[in-house]
Amino acid sequence: MSIKESYVCNGGNYSILLQSDWMILRSKAWPKGSLHKIPLRDIRSVIVERKSVMPFATLTVMSIIAAIAFRFNAFWFVVDLSPNSRIKVIANLAVLILAAPTLSRVLFVNVVISSKTNESWRIRFVSTRSGKRLVTRFHELSGSLM
Repeated sequence: MSIKESYVCNGGNYSILLQSDWMILRSKAWPKGSLHKIPLRDIRSVIVERKSVMPFATLTVMSIIAAIAFRFNAFWFVVDLSPNSRIKVIANLAVLILAAPTLSRVLFVNVVISSKTNESWRIRFVSTRSGKRLVTRFHELSGSLM
């Protein structure tokens, strides 16, 4: 087997080695991880799941608008914002706090692998590109088995 026929994908809790006949899942649990060696013909599905981006994205955009409005004192007729106002700091802090989960939901996905023996594994925090490549490579290899 050559290196070109295998594909490695790393997640937060598992690393995956996809070969032409096998998929090997290695747990990253400390101190002792488990190892699952699954024949490709026994794998029912490999699915990429992404959590919804919209709730945090909406809140992030709204907090950015509020931070800009408070920065330029757009609400001067409602509240007087002095240069040392705490509301500006709170608005900027909200932007930073809400941007982190938005970025993590854009950059990372979960990969769900289920086998014909009704076992399933959820690999968390896989980069989006790596997860999509894993699924594409799995479809190429499982199509050649049939």
